[in-house]
Amino acid sequence: MFNSIEDERIRNHLENTEKLMLAKDYSHLNDELKNSRKNMIKLLHEYWKAGSFPTNTEFPMKRLPHIKDVYGVPCAMAYLIEQSGDVELVKELEKTNNVFIKDVSDGPLIDWINKSGITKDEACQIQPSYAFDPITPLPRDFLKRRGKDQPIPKRVRRGNIIRKLPERTPPRATGPLPKRKTMNLRDGQLERLSPARIAELKRLKKLRELQARGLI
Repeated sequence: MFNSIEDERIRNHLENTEKLMLAKDYSHLNDELKNSRKNMIKLLHEYWKAGSFPTNTEFPMKRLPHIKDVYGVPCAMAYLIEQSGDVELVKELEKTNNVFIKDVSDGPLIDWINKSGITKDEACQIQPSYAFDPITPLPRDFLKRRGKDQPIPKRVRRGNIIRKLPERTPPRATGPLPKRKTMNLRDGQLERLSPARIAELKRLKKLRELQARGLI
């Protein structure tokens, strides 16, 4: 559910950005910049139509841009830059992976923008930020793109789902869970328990399930 909502938000943002770029008057540009601008808009259209966007797996409670995420998925600007032939620039930008274009005033990125036919304001619009996603399907080609000898990011994998580990994981239990007296609840008695007691019973049940599966 999270992925579909977030992807739809990004897709709508980029589609609206494309429409604004198409509606803008760029007659003042020379022929070279006009052709470059048309190509950038075409690439942007291809990008949001494909629907493969970066995932923020590292910054809880923050909405940040990602030149590329931990799986190597490029943002829209990184895609435009790579497709224009400047792969090395994207590699350089990955070193400061979460920088906002609006905060960049000079350097190779500004030089690329100046020769791309798009403005810095448009580049800022093309670069959305991404909400934190605690649970993300593992990309099918993850190992192929990342390399089998490279470690998977610090997340717990469950089938085809990987889950973000907390920064500080609690110590694992060294022995069996203490046995508690069995409660024989009569019909309707559960409904009369307090919400806190019901939550505790559910937590204990979950812990015993994890212990039975050998996960703790």
